[in-house]
Amino acid sequence: MKKIIMILSMLTIFMINPLQAHAATASIALASTASSVVVGNNASVKVTLNSSEVIGAAQFNVSYDTSKLDFISVDGAGAGATGGSGIVSFAVVYDNTAKKTMTFTINFKTKAVGSTAVTINTSGVVFADENFNEITPTLTNTNINVVAAPTASTNNNLKSLTISPGSISPAFNKNTTSYTASVNYDVNALVVSAVAEDSKAKVAVSGHNALKEGKNTITIVVTAESGAKKTYTLVVTKAVNPNPPIVEPEPTDVTVTINDSLYTVVVNANEIVAPKGYSFSTVVINDQEVLSLKNDLSEVMLVYLKDEQGSKSFYIYDQVNVTFNQILFVSNTTNQYLIITPNIDKVPKGYKEASITINDTDVTVYRANDDDEMVLVYALNPSGEEGIYQYDIVENTYQRYIATKTTSDNSYNIITYVVGAIAIAGLIGFVVFQENQIHKYKELLKRIKTRQDREEEFNNVDSTND
Repeated sequence: MKKIIMILSMLTIFMINPLQAHAATASIALASTASSVVVGNNASVKVTLNSSEVIGAAQFNVSYDTSKLDFISVDGAGAGATGGSGIVSFAVVYDNTAKKTMTFTINFKTKAVGSTAVTINTSGVVFADENFNEITPTLTNTNINVVAAPTASTNNNLKSLTISPGSISPAFNKNTTSYTASVNYDVNALVVSAVAEDSKAKVAVSGHNALKEGKNTITIVVTAESGAKKTYTLVVTKAVNPNPPIVEPEPTDVTVTINDSLYTVVVNANEIVAPKGYSFSTVVINDQEVLSLKNDLSEVMLVYLKDEQGSKSFYIYDQVNVTFNQILFVSNTTNQYLIITPNIDKVPKGYKEASITINDTDVTVYRANDDDEMVLVYALNPSGEEGIYQYDIVENTYQRYIATKTTSDNSYNIITYVVGAIAIAGLIGFVVFQENQIHKYKELLKRIKTRQDREEEFNNVDSTND
């Protein structure tokens, strides 16, 4: 506990008072205590700290190969050492003994034959004198030579070698180290069964997975108890697939421009929920086939577009005129309609364009008066037939619109009535005129008859006088 407190105190001092470079000299040296160690036995490395000044503190890490060595312990007072997983950490602190030299011993258990390095990591090294003046030490590393026992077997032969699927050529012989084999195009990995002749030898196989078309090299390394190695090589030829799968190129984004804004066609079916009455299909846009939705009862085609802000919506695609018209899905219990931009030629006279919000979407509508609660929308029914529908803004309902006579029709009827009345009046006038003419004719005849009667009477008087 005292040691831990002292280490923490020293580290705290280092942080509060940064070390100052000093002209003094120092070194940290590692040295193996034996020229060679039989595998399985313990090996030791001596750690020596030397300084021209009294050693105040030192902090450093020593690395080792975990495949060759296992850490056991560190001997020596004041080391403040911990070890494991390939690192032995030292935190040496001043112990009031005014030492300029300190030694420690790292103890390892050897586990594999071969020379293995034990080194001081160059990063993170701290060395200071008793006044906390920093000294840059020289570093010396070492190696541990692990050897096999004099009685260790040197047998590094294989007893047998087989593969599955397939077979090797020539037939296996422990003294033959090169083999070949052939497999079908659909074989991607081999099971290699390699058994060492000596039970104490180790076998390592590599290259038998992820086979590619053509030649593949598999190696089998046998390591004897003594550390002697022998490599067997197997060259496997994988046949070429006579019907290779067609790799479709990654589709590029298909973009369209609507009212000077750029949109991308959504081609992933997982992002699209097909509306009622529509099924997935394809359509060609910009010379590329893309996903679309076709009305089950008509030729109406929809595409799903995404704007530059990421918002998505359905559009009716006119393949003939190459136009896109945004739509909105609404429903009235059983039927589903698409509200689209109205065509002014198909809206009854007396209505004017307006904009309202339906299902959080701005929709162009037509209304007779600004305060009307009933408006007209242009839509497609589930069969893809166009029509005008009446939408109730308050009730949020709509129904098929049936046109009634408009003010223009009434005006037409009034004109018709007036014209008819004039015609009748004219006919009456004509009849009256004719009756006047007949009356005048009769008066004329009457006067002519009176005159004739008088002339006849006069003539009769003259005859009597004679």
